[in-house]
Amino acid sequence: MEGNRLIAVKKIIVVSRQGCENQVENIKQWASKEGIEFLAVQTGENIDENGGEWEGRTIGITIGGDGTFLEGVRIFSPKKIPFIGVGSGTLSFLACVEPEEIFDALEEIFQGKSNIDELQRVSVRVDSFEAEGLNEVVIGHVWPKKPTERKISSIDVFVGEEHIGKYDGTGIAVTTPTGSTGLSLSAGGPIHYPMLNETIQLTPLHTHNIGVRPLVFGAGTELKIIPDTEVYVLVDGGRVTNLLKTKKVITITGSKMPAYLIKTSQSRGFFDRLGTNLGWGIRRGGGEMDQINGYREKTFEEVALELARNAAVGAGDVLRELHRKEEIEIFEKAKEEKVTEADYLSENIITSLIRSEFPDHDIISEETVWEDNNSKYRWVIDPLDGTGNFIHKNPNYSVSIALLEENDPLIGVIYIPEIDQLYSAVRGENAMVNGNVIKTTNREEIRESMLITGHDPKGELLSSLYPVVKGVRRYGSAAINLAYLACGSADIVWEWDTNPWDVAAGILMVKCAGGRVTKKNGEEYILDFKID
Repeated sequence: MEGNRLIAVKKIIVVSRQGCENQVENIKQWASKEGIEFLAVQTGENIDENGGEWEGRTIGITIGGDGTFLEGVRIFSPKKIPFIGVGSGTLSFLACVEPEEIFDALEEIFQGKSNIDELQRVSVRVDSFEAEGLNEVVIGHVWPKKPTERKISSIDVFVGEEHIGKYDGTGIAVTTPTGSTGLSLSAGGPIHYPMLNETIQLTPLHTHNIGVRPLVFGAGTELKIIPDTEVYVLVDGGRVTNLLKTKKVITITGSKMPAYLIKTSQSRGFFDRLGTNLGWGIRRGGGEMDQINGYREKTFEEVALELARNAAVGAGDVLRELHRKEEIEIFEKAKEEKVTEADYLSENIITSLIRSEFPDHDIISEETVWEDNNSKYRWVIDPLDGTGNFIHKNPNYSVSIALLEENDPLIGVIYIPEIDQLYSAVRGENAMVNGNVIKTTNREEIRESMLITGHDPKGELLSSLYPVVKGVRRYGSAAINLAYLACGSADIVWEWDTNPWDVAAGILMVKCAGGRVTKKNGEEYILDFKID
């Protein structure tokens, strides 16, 4: 999930503990000023009880300590709502934004400058009981009422059909990387860096065997746990509990539903929190990135290319979600053309990111934006190329973004969401798709060539070439046509009556891949911004 998509957010949900009413009210006033829908709930409540459609263009905020943060995980994760944690508790390890910095963080979020991290969660089930947590699942011995009664459990653990062993002690904990700094750490377990880490860890508690050590498994591993006595199952410190009075098979595995955590420049880093909250003495200042040999500032082209890539993928993620909706709002344009809510939403994401990074640049987009700042740099955008395909649930649609310098393409990016292909090019460099260099074909015989055709209203070209070419394809997106030409999936592309936003990125792509782009008479094709 891309952070730049949060530009399009229309709703904020705040989950807070008691005593944070002033902070909640301040955020409510900020949201009202920005025209954003707002809902506040306290820990223990569910947002569904308050009505409203909260999935989609929504972010969450938790205000409190780590307990409130875990409540946010419970509420937001099933709905795929990304959220940020504000630390107002006595020990806020997970909630990593200070209260006084929340509005700076919100500004970054709504400018598309945040990131979204996916945190691995853990799932447990036994009979009809099912639960998920962010930190850990504990299988613990029920403490006896009399001091003479047994104080440990024997717990058999299996992975697949293989018996790991029998653990004698007060219990075991199965933790996520995020949970590795909690109960597992106090029991001698290692610390896991939680980002891009899809694992679960088995840690014995108060074991009677000094040779027993924690074990780490891939998140898709299923652990079968069979205790021989009455035990309790605690999820995330007891936020969900279950008492098992008879011998049962407990299945624990990594959840397929992560928590989506928003990170801004105000978010304290993981190792900063280790040093501050847990007294990790290895951090004693220094260690700035600019101390590393070879560090340099990014060039203008590198910054622009990164922005275009992020904007295309962020907009594409939203388009992909809307493409799966049963119904989408459609509007009529001139010349019997159609435009959808997806076109406008994608355009808003892309243009907002550009304005944030390059406020003085010109912007031309197919739908509504035409900004002339008298700059030598001009962004040319088709936020949804292939709207007709999109409306009819055809997967051949794309996002096309080009940056022109004095009307000459400098940067080109094309993203095809349904197959996750990201094409990019910089003038004078190789064209790329998903990080790999691409080249056009070198076929010269037309009878050996594959033709991709765009709109051919009278069928003249198609009727003349169809009998002599190897094959003909039509995708309904000029950007896709040119991307496929650049990567060698076709030898010839024919387009008729195009607009600059249809082809600006694709023209650069083809040229950087070794191809030629000409008019019908063989002259070089030049972008024309005299639009009817």
